[in-house]
Amino acid sequence: MADLYIPKDILNELVAQAKKSAPIEACGILAGRGVRVESFYPMANVDNSPDHFTMEPKEQFAVVKKIREAGQQMLAIYHSHPASPARPSVEDIRLALTPGVVYVLVSLASGNAPVVKGFLIEDGAAMEVPVYLDNQAERLALVLPESVRQDVLEYGPRVDAFLSGETSAVAFRAYRVPMGIYEQRTAGRYMVRVRIAAGVGLPEQLRTVARLSRQYGNGILHVTTRQDIQIHDVAIEDTPGVLEGLLQAGLSSRGGGGNTVRNISASLSGVCPTEKFDVAPYAVALAEYLLQHNSSFYLPRKYKIAFSGCDDDCGQASIA
Repeated sequence: MADLYIPKDILNELVAQAKKSAPIEACGILAGRGVRVESFYPMANVDNSPDHFTMEPKEQFAVVKKIREAGQQMLAIYHSHPASPARPSVEDIRLALTPGVVYVLVSLASGNAPVVKGFLIEDGAAMEVPVYLDNQAERLALVLPESVRQDVLEYGPRVDAFLSGETSAVAFRAYRVPMGIYEQRTAGRYMVRVRIAAGVGLPEQLRTVARLSRQYGNGILHVTTRQDIQIHDVAIEDTPGVLEGLLQAGLSSRGGGGNTVRNISASLSGVCPTEKFDVAPYAVALAEYLLQHNSSFYLPRKYKIAFSGCDDDCGQASIA
């Protein structure tokens, strides 16, 4: 993971804790799905020090349990620098023992607006990564419901059953197509259609799709007219790896095919010069609502929805 999106209300909580704890370093854990922070867990700094921190182990384990129960991931470890810049100290780097998370620093040293930065720390080296702040994060990307997460986790065993002959090709086709997995003309090769609600994909999500295409497919991505992204030339035994990799980035192919509610597209929000208002948040909200209902995947025919924000209908809502 690289990019991190922190909503403004959670950012305010971080800053408030940092100011309240000063001159002692404050610390906590940020959790969410994909690259978007959804929850902040303030932690006690048992070192009670102005230049380093240690979380209390029992409290930390309890928080990790809560995160898992919520279907979230630990995305970042946060701490403050009351009187030093927002960059990892030698001590910070030495004590960065959790791989794959962003280390978020909030510096109060300027005395004016707090400075917030994020770093990946691995093998004794720190690399700054983008941290996006404000309520943009609330609408930039869809939040997958827990039901879709469970569907993805159950997909692998269904593929195993097909490969072992326990499930027929006909029965498996009826299952995999609503999961967004299509067979290609080349025997044994498949396409994975990734839903991008309102055509809004975060940078790290798009990098994940590209990486999965290189790892499991032919490395060429196809962007569709309905704002999906297709990964081609995937072996069926590799499709669980693709779906689980997408899930880690907050993406899914669920409902990418078959008689389902398909990806909900939107006009060029913020780009179209004649738009009346930005329709993207409404498209994303509707997608989140429909994805949580199992009935959306068992329709008599496919159902395509689009939003347009202008009189020219550049989102093609009238022919969706």
